[in-house]
Amino acid sequence: MAAGQLILQRARQQVEASFQRAGRSVIDLIQVHNMGAPDVQLPILREYKEEGRIRYIGITTTFPNQYERLIETMQNEELDFIGIDYAVDNRSVEQDILPLAMERGIAVLCYLPFGRSRLWSRVRGQTLPEYAQEFDATTWAQFFLKFIISNPAITAATPSTSRPTNMADNIGGMIGRLPDEAMRRRMIATVDALPLCLTINSLYLFNKVSIALRQ
Repeated sequence: MAAGQLILQRARQQVEASFQRAGRSVIDLIQVHNMGAPDVQLPILREYKEEGRIRYIGITTTFPNQYERLIETMQNEELDFIGIDYAVDNRSVEQDILPLAMERGIAVLCYLPFGRSRLWSRVRGQTLPEYAQEFDATTWAQFFLKFIISNPAITAATPSTSRPTNMADNIGGMIGRLPDEAMRRRMIATVDALPLCLTINSLYLFNKVSIALRQ
């Protein structure tokens, strides 16, 4: 079997394995993870979509050095979704990616809305600002999430947790009022004024940005 055919076969096997793991005949969304091989994987996902086995297809990345490729893919492919990293202290996708998603009608899933654990390190010991009451945020988690979902380009935020109490707290982020643009700027100023904490995760983000700038 030629190398190209082998790659296609393995890609199809990955998709079929997803159906088996999910125990479903139809899957709502399958995305190419971290840019993968979109030239190979997207045509296959599109075939499944045409057959009615996948409802939506997309592509993801949480690596700044892949943003340029993501933008090219968004411009040249018919995508339903993208998944990107976005947080109140990680806003670079606001420059090009989010406006392009709105222009192209692409839904956006926000990954890492808490900056992995970076934001938690920055607000440790800090009191939630009183003005958060104006958009019905009662915890830092809700503060962070309401910033994300108040951006009109964002379809959904995807915070991850294994704790039911945290899940209930996160749900509170989609209840009540959302901040307007002026309030979002105030939220940014609040977070930007917080001390930076060089945790392993923040160093990881710094390294990703440094790599992106060097390329």
